[in-house]
Amino acid sequence: MLDKLVVHLKNIIFFKIIIYLLLIISLALLIPVFTNDLEKSSQRKQKANSFLREAALQIESIKDFEDKIVTINNDYNSLITSTGDLDCIRRTEFINTVESLATKYGLFEPISIKISKGFDGETSFANNENVKISYHTADIHFKTLDPYQLLNITHDLRGIIPQGSVVLSSNLRSIDALTPEIINELTPTKAPELLEVKIKILLRDIVYEK
Repeated sequence: MLDKLVVHLKNIIFFKIIIYLLLIISLALLIPVFTNDLEKSSQRKQKANSFLREAALQIESIKDFEDKIVTINNDYNSLITSTGDLDCIRRTEFINTVESLATKYGLFEPISIKISKGFDGETSFANNENVKISYHTADIHFKTLDPYQLLNITHDLRGIIPQGSVVLSSNLRSIDALTPEIINELTPTKAPELLEVKIKILLRDIVYEK
């Protein structure tokens, strides 16, 4: 009777060992599968998040699309209805503003500014049917007292040049000797201006030609 009980217990233990071994083998085989599925799920989640971000940006751009269309249309109509006189007025205002810097900083000599049509000696147009880009070159010449005053004037110039303009060149020269013109302007309360500056700026305007 005891022998039968021992054999029965051995059979139960052996059966359980077999079951546990099968479970361990199954888990060992399934873990890579689960890991692979988890990686795929993570990739799908990242793609979904990326898609949601793109969709959100597109929705955001669509929201103000109508306002942008209205603004662009108004700008285009304004460009069509404006004449060449408007560009001339803008350039005149730019010239007056630049020349006023001489009074603002109390320069001996007025600031010289000359605007000529074209670029590199030519009248240049970027043609796109009726809408074109016209080029003008502004040559600015002035003298300053010291580098600090020079920085202040150039800072003001940077703030008043029209949008889309490009500084083509700038030249700084130190005046080593007093000229008769400088001597005539000298006063006991003011030092001579010995820094000469020349700046060339490319002005670009969008125009409409019928």
